[in-house]
Amino acid sequence: MKKYFDQKITLITSGSKGFGYELCKHFSQFPNNHVIMASKSRKEGERSRTALEKEVGVKLSYIEMNKNDPDSLDRTLSMVRSKFGKLDILINNESFTFTELTKFLDVQVKTFIQTFALNISSSFYTMKAFLPLMKENKYGRIVNVGSCIGNLESMREPMLSCYLLSQFSLKSLTKILSEAVNPKQIKINAFDLNYSLYKYKKHKQLDEWNIANQEKLIKNTGIAPFIHYLTQLDDNGPTGSYFEDPKAIGPSTLNKLC
Repeated sequence: MKKYFDQKITLITSGSKGFGYELCKHFSQFPNNHVIMASKSRKEGERSRTALEKEVGVKLSYIEMNKNDPDSLDRTLSMVRSKFGKLDILINNESFTFTELTKFLDVQVKTFIQTFALNISSSFYTMKAFLPLMKENKYGRIVNVGSCIGNLESMREPMLSCYLLSQFSLKSLTKILSEAVNPKQIKINAFDLNYSLYKYKKHKQLDEWNIANQEKLIKNTGIAPFIHYLTQLDDNGPTGSYFEDPKAIGPSTLNKLC
């Protein structure tokens, strides 16, 4: 446990692929961070960790974790507590699956429940599991990563209404939980991927939302450095807030975290 004393223990959920993988890659390149890659599939997660360790030349930890399973969260908490004694940073990253293109009044109850389980319940359960450990150590930084979190205009898209409602709720959840902890010690903020990704996508005239273009979007928008910035806020930094534009902190600060 002593060898991790000077490092920020950073848990990134859904870290085995896509944006979560890019976040793991970004944070692992900073010596003051030790990254715990968490994912639901152990086979995929172990394969991703091995690939990333070869890519960046840094050791990571891996934990199989289901954000909607209290027993799984308890096991993860026990591992983190016993091995590291603390959790400094939690990045609640999800896959943002559009469950169904359906008008809101036509959404099936099962679909509604599944959508909120993926996008809201899982984030709440994960924060609830790890906040006590952060409170014990009197330090914690949480970033909830979503899409279309704060854009009321997006609610006008009827075919995505169920998904958008769940994402907008993430903004409220962030605010509510930030009020339940010491704001000097623990910061809980939300970041909206939608603004940067679609702005870049439009600028580069990328019509297809495929894996190759998604990687370009992630690497060229400054999103990972900005989320890193949110995890480094001092005692007087914002909490319970919603962010969407990485350029808001200025290029000099952003470049230091690239």
